[in-house]
Amino acid sequence: MKYTYLITLILSSALLLGAKGNGCSVEYQPGDGRDKDWKIGQIPTASGDDQPMSCEWLESDNCWKQFALQVKACAPAGVGQFDDERTTCAFADEAALELAGPISEPAENTTQFPIVNHRLLDAAGDPCMTAKILSAGHLAYDAGGEVLVSESISLTTYRIICPDGSSFANDVEGTCPEFGLRWLFRQAPGYTLTCEGSTDLCEAEIWGADADGGEVIAACGDPSAKPSAGGAGGGS
Repeated sequence: MKYTYLITLILSSALLLGAKGNGCSVEYQPGDGRDKDWKIGQIPTASGDDQPMSCEWLESDNCWKQFALQVKACAPAGVGQFDDERTTCAFADEAALELAGPISEPAENTTQFPIVNHRLLDAAGDPCMTAKILSAGHLAYDAGGEVLVSESISLTTYRIICPDGSSFANDVEGTCPEFGLRWLFRQAPGYTLTCEGSTDLCEAEIWGADADGGEVIAACGDPSAKPSAGGAGGGS
């Protein structure tokens, strides 16, 4: 167990130092009230002691994997375009990524991590996923009215609370010995929203849906950026 956490700590530190060297920043956007009518299901609380994120749990049809696959199924294809406010990203199929407040454009060769409530709408305008910040490192994710929670315990440890109240953490006995490597290759539960100044793209990415690692579920370009000659790419 100690070896597992040592690997995780080393990998986390290396990634953080690498990001900092490339120009890394966190932008907290409390929102301007436009998300007040966004609906989210019942937020679960842990009903007992945390269970381990064992290798068996990571490979099973666990609650995070069910959530990730559901969101991937309704995610838009291609690259959307932000409006001038950078609060809404529209896709060709009429899907959209909505943010609770405007986020700034990152400088060239920097990476920005916006912390903001947001939701992904499908082509019919129905919520595909809603992400709500509960507190620092504590987020709720809604997909189809089912809500699960991701909560940071420390820099390298966290837990997932499933809709039924069961909870799983990577700091308890029985955690997968390879967890550090699985996390590095994005095969463990995770979700990121990042903006890259070098590509003029903001991407929402879900980890841990399958052995292939993370998958971008929404990519948004800056309104001032020129569209690529090949058109939108990627998608689910």
